[in-house]
Amino acid sequence: FPSHDNKNCSWLGHKYAVHDKEAILVSYGKSFRENPERLLEIIGTKAPGTYTIFTIKHALPLFKKLNIEPDYCVVLDPREVLGISTLGHRRADLFKDSNAKAYLIATMTHPSVTQFLLGMKKHLIGWHSACEAMKDADVAARVSNWIVGGSCSAMRSISIARVMGYRTVSLLGFDATTEEPAIVTGK
Repeated sequence: FPSHDNKNCSWLGHKYAVHDKEAILVSYGKSFRENPERLLEIIGTKAPGTYTIFTIKHALPLFKKLNIEPDYCVVLDPREVLGISTLGHRRADLFKDSNAKAYLIATMTHPSVTQFLLGMKKHLIGWHSACEAMKDADVAARVSNWIVGGSCSAMRSISIARVMGYRTVSLLGFDATTEEPAIVTGK
């Protein structure tokens, strides 16, 4: 991850205060792909400044189409930016022209992704994904904040939001195992 003196880079802290803002977490499930306008309906019911939107790279083109600027895009991908994603998209094309305000980049992310986003002048926030490295006592002693909670960006966004002080979380597009589209909100 780039050095601390890079003005476009920072680190996910570990002392966030709990607050009342809502985290709206948007994955790339069927309900979001088939009805992205549902997000417009959801945020249309909320007062400005009362929520923060987190998403993942596969959803970025839909955000651009909707003209919605997500606050954060969570990235957890150890593969090269020019390769093909698990859903058959060229990773660089997903990031290209994206309008996220900041990218939450796991330290295990391939350096080409980090360099690609820095080349686009994007703001990056690093975070440590719980992984095999935490079993190494020397590594574990240097990291005060491991993010746990699943093997993909969308699932880790839940833990990231929690670390950042969010206690109300709404999920959209997290429907890989449901037949009907749904939004789930919980505290």
